[in-house]
Amino acid sequence: MPCFQRLTSSTASLRAYGQHLVGTSVREKKRAIVAVARKLAVLLVSLWKHGTDYEPRVPVAPALVLVPA
Repeated sequence: MPCFQRLTSSTASLRAYGQHLVGTSVREKKRAIVAVARKLAVLLVSLWKHGTDYEPRVPVAPALVLVPA
């Protein structure tokens, strides 16, 4: 489960990258989707090839804990 939490918390940088590429036309949106998918694929292949764990560059915020009142 910690691995999943790291991946979901670091998607903000991928989202920001995609939002930066998106323009006004449908064609630019499609290009941005492909660019983000390619970036993610390159990251996953690199991790698989080197046998390393994913370590995001930005520090991961602690998980929010809900305490019953």
